[in-house]
Amino acid sequence: MFSQICLLDDLFRDGFLESRKFIYSIIKEPIYQATGLVIPDLSEFPVCRGLKKEFSLGLFYSLCGNKSWHEVYNGVSEKAAEYLSESIPENTLIIGYEMPPWLLKLLSDNDLPYVSIRINPIKFCRDLYLVLDGNIETLKNAKYFNVDEKEVRLEAGFFLLLFSKGSYLEKNQNILRTQ
Repeated sequence: MFSQICLLDDLFRDGFLESRKFIYSIIKEPIYQATGLVIPDLSEFPVCRGLKKEFSLGLFYSLCGNKSWHEVYNGVSEKAAEYLSESIPENTLIIGYEMPPWLLKLLSDNDLPYVSIRINPIKFCRDLYLVLDGNIETLKNAKYFNVDEKEVRLEAGFFLLLFSKGSYLEKNQNILRTQ
């Protein structure tokens, strides 16, 4: 069905590059095992995303009027949207971390297959839960992999026990919470 993968997220967002690379590195092997497709080289990201080689980020910015991130968060110009959609090779699955509204609209309007990834707002669990959204049929049928509400409640109860007033911490001990 797909012949390649394109990593496409917020092209206007300069920050959080390492966070995006981290998420893409997490999904790299499962995608390969499930589909045989290799994601673009993360050592070259964000320059190498899987777009056509002719794509110019400078031209895309220019078509957007060289506006800042907050000015285009909800929408880019029609010419910029057309340029970007034409820069996506045929038979490509677009995967993006924290896709902004303008990108989701562009992909939906052009019937381009995508999977949008974001970190689940429930961050107290022992595992990292990702939220997957998109318009591909396989994703729509993936309900089997959803985290059950009972599991989240068990995790919450576990942490409530650990951090409750009657915890088992000795006096002057500290808890370091990391993610």
